[in-house]
Amino acid sequence: MMKEEMKGAILQQQEAYIAQKSAAAAEAAGCQEQASTFQIEATYHSAAALAQLQPAALPPVVAGEAVPDEAQLASNGGGWSVRDTLATPDTPALAASFVRTELLAQRRLDILALGIDAAAATACSDPLTKMLVHQAGLAHAAAFKLVDRAIDQDSPAETARLMNSAARMMGTFQQAMVTLHRLRNGGQQTVTVQHINVSANQTLVTGSMATGAELSHGGIGER
Repeated sequence: MMKEEMKGAILQQQEAYIAQKSAAAAEAAGCQEQASTFQIEATYHSAAALAQLQPAALPPVVAGEAVPDEAQLASNGGGWSVRDTLATPDTPALAASFVRTELLAQRRLDILALGIDAAAATACSDPLTKMLVHQAGLAHAAAFKLVDRAIDQDSPAETARLMNSAARMMGTFQQAMVTLHRLRNGGQQTVTVQHINVSANQTLVTGSMATGAELSHGGIGER
């Protein structure tokens, strides 16, 4: 239902844009009455678009995601209730939240609890960081499932292949955590270098240089 409302709102906005352009053209040609008619039409379509972007009723929101009721589910498999901070959502925000919840709840993935808990633990309040930690949860679950499959293999080659895939998933998870840290800290880089003169021929360099998750330490070197 929400997808149809969003499409309708987009069409109304397009009509409003066309009417506004027509009003400007009519005014430039000196046809004030026609320009006023087009302007009224543009105002009507803009209001209609805005109305379609406002949901008639707000669904329950749990752990930061909107949850569809039985009538809104793609399959009648039952709802899952989640609650947090979609404070004053419009229709696209609610539809996107439904999609995120449905992706987490896919039967074969089984990462709904992981994704919701990860988003709550990292205090994610915007859609991008929520999607990032959901992907991190998926990579985490996939890594363990791949290791479990690897243990059952009789072929050393297949075991190695699955373990390598698991390692890549673990790397993906860790990279997601680094990305989240950078987003939270604005991608800032901190460099601290201290020089202490020890003798005429040596300099003691102390401190650290950090970029993202990397950390290197200084030492003693010849001048």
